Amino acid sequence: MNKIELKNVGKRIAVVSGKGGTGKSTFSTLLALSLAAKGERVGLLDIDVHGPNIPLMLGIEGKNMGVDSNKRLLPVKAEPNLKVVSTSFMLKKDQALIWRGPLKSNLIKQAVEQTDWGSLDFLIVDNPPGTGDETITLTQLIDLNGAIIVGTPQTASVYDVRKAVNMMKTVNVQVLGLVENMSYCICPHCKEKIDLFGKGRIKQLAKEEKVPFLGEIPIDIKLREMADKGGIKLNNLNPKIKKTINDIIKNIGNKSF
Repeated sequence: MNKIELKNVGKRIAVVSGKGGTGKSTFSTLLALSLAAKGERVGLLDIDVHGPNIPLMLGIEGKNMGVDSNKRLLPVKAEPNLKVVSTSFMLKKDQALIWRGPLKSNLIKQAVEQTDWGSLDFLIVDNPPGTGDETITLTQLIDLNGAIIVGTPQTASVYDVRKAVNMMKTVNVQVLGLVENMSYCICPHCKEKIDLFGKGRIKQLAKEEKVPFLGEIPIDIKLREMADKGGIKLNNLNPKIKKTINDIIKNIGNKSF
């Protein structure tokens, strides 16, 4: 498969996870919003064909992409510096895709090849869970600068994050680092830190795999509510989460791409 040249698109970062339920799409949304808030021109590409949730989290669900005179897709603008393309914009609401690999790959190719992003500093690609067709197709379609892998401290997640790390190494994509999501929660009554799913396992895995550990993100009720209602706003974000995302952005900025 020939690589697609994305003119005027800067750093291309894939967000992946070895399994579902890790909050990967929430992290992709937070990363894209935070970069855009810093003045970066950001594109967010959602290629989770079976569960594209990015539009819901940004409050742009049900909107339609435009088409220019050259029949190229025009992304939906979620924020002044944030453009979004999602497979959900290409499907009917509640449509369940019962597709095999080639059809999914063709849809992703269309989303990548036929979109007019304009000029971007960052393209963040939210991948589906696992190590399957969609992510493989992405690595074949465009040159990625790196991947961020999101997991939770549970043993099952740690196993699958390791597989995702090995996948990225196999396809020669730099692992920018691991993020431990749902790392802990703060009891609303006693204010104590509770390690619901274990402690430090993703950090330990990063050490074992010799890749950077980017940070811990706690479970946060307000963030969950914003995502559910449709419209995550950085101004209403837990300061600890905001700081972690900003630290991750600084870490990425120091990488050699």
